[in-house]
Amino acid sequence: MGKVEPYRRRGEITGYRIDFYPREPRYIYAHRGVGFSTEKHATKVMGQIEGRIAKGEEWDRVIADYHGPSVHRDLVTEWFQRHIEYKRQLSAAGRRGGAPGTVRNYESALRTVVAPYFTEVTTQDLTFGILDSWALWMSRQKMRPKSVANALGYMKRTLRWIEENGDIPGYRAPRVPSFDLDQPARDALEPWELDAVLDAIPLERRGIFLLMATTGVRPQEARAVQLRDIHDPWMEIRRAFKGQHAHDEVGELKTARGKRKVLITDDLDHWLREFVYGRRIGSAWVFENPSPQATGPWTGNALRRAWVTAIKAAGVRYVKPYAIKHSYATECAERGAGDFELMIALGHTDVRSTHGYVQRTREKMTKLTRPGTVERLKR
Repeated sequence: MGKVEPYRRRGEITGYRIDFYPREPRYIYAHRGVGFSTEKHATKVMGQIEGRIAKGEEWDRVIADYHGPSVHRDLVTEWFQRHIEYKRQLSAAGRRGGAPGTVRNYESALRTVVAPYFTEVTTQDLTFGILDSWALWMSRQKMRPKSVANALGYMKRTLRWIEENGDIPGYRAPRVPSFDLDQPARDALEPWELDAVLDAIPLERRGIFLLMATTGVRPQEARAVQLRDIHDPWMEIRRAFKGQHAHDEVGELKTARGKRKVLITDDLDHWLREFVYGRRIGSAWVFENPSPQATGPWTGNALRRAWVTAIKAAGVRYVKPYAIKHSYATECAERGAGDFELMIALGHTDVRSTHGYVQRTREKMTKLTRPGTVERLKR
C-alpha cells in the first residue's frame, strides 16, 4: 500500500517520508509534529496507517490524524506569503513591524531562499532538522552569515505568527536553529588610516566622507541628506537611496528602527559653514555631486571613484566605502562604547549585529596582554 523512502533536499538526505501513491495526499513527512529522522520510525507509522485501513476505516479520516487537515492550505511558502501580506497591512496602517524595508526583505527571502527550498513542505511537516538543513544549504550558496541569520529570523517570526494566529488548530511552531553572527574581522581601517584617506580627499569633496567617518552613517543614507534634515547641532537621518544613481528612488531606511539623529562634529560643522550654509541656492541636497557635468546629489559611482582615488593617494589597503561605518563602530568600541549604545548609533534592530564590533575589539586588546590574564573576556 505504501513505501518508505528517503527525503532529499539538494541531494542530501534530511529525513524519511511515506509514499502512498496513488492516494491523496500522497506523502507523509511527520507524525504529531515530529519528522521521520529514521527509516524505522517511518515504517512503524506506515504500519499503523495500513492496519487501520485494513480494519475498514476511511482513508481521509485516518490520514487526517497523521497529516492534519487541508494539506495544500498549510504549505510553508503559502503561509510565508500570508505573513508578508500581514506586514503590508501593518505598513498601510503605519504600525510597528510593517516598515517598507522589512516587507522588501521578507519578499526577497521568499523569492531567493524560501520558495526554492520548501517546494512541497507543509508547516506541520517542518522540523528543527529540516530548518537546520536549510541553514546549511544557504551557507553553501555562499550567503553571508548575517543574511543566513536574517532568513532564519524571518522564518522564526512567520512560524510564531502562525501559532499565535490560531488558524491551524493545535499547531506548535518548531524550534528554529540559531546562527553564529560572530563573523571574521570586518574590513575596518585603523583610525590613522582613515585620517590619511580623509586628508587625501579634496576639501570641497570631503563633507560626505566626514559625515560617514564621524557618525557611522551608511553611504546610501549620507547621499540622501537634505538641508531640512539639519537642526544644529543635530542632523536627522531619515531616508536612503535605493540605487547608485541620482535619479533612483529615495525611500525608508534599511533598518526597521527608523530615523535617527547624529551629532554634527566640529570638522563637519566647519565644512558645512564653508561650502553649504549661505552658498547653496536652489538645491535641497547637502552633499551635491562635485562633478562639473553632473547636477543633484552624489551618485554611488562618483562616491566610489573619489574614495578609490584617495585610498591610492594615501597608500592604504583597499576597503569599500561601506567599511567607513565599520571603522567608525570599531573605534567607538575601542573607546568603551557598549553593545546597546552602538546599536542605537548605527540604527541596528538586533544587538547581535552590533556585538561583532565589541567582540573584535576584545580579541584585539587581548593580544596586547600577557597570556592568561584576561580569560574572563572570552566567556
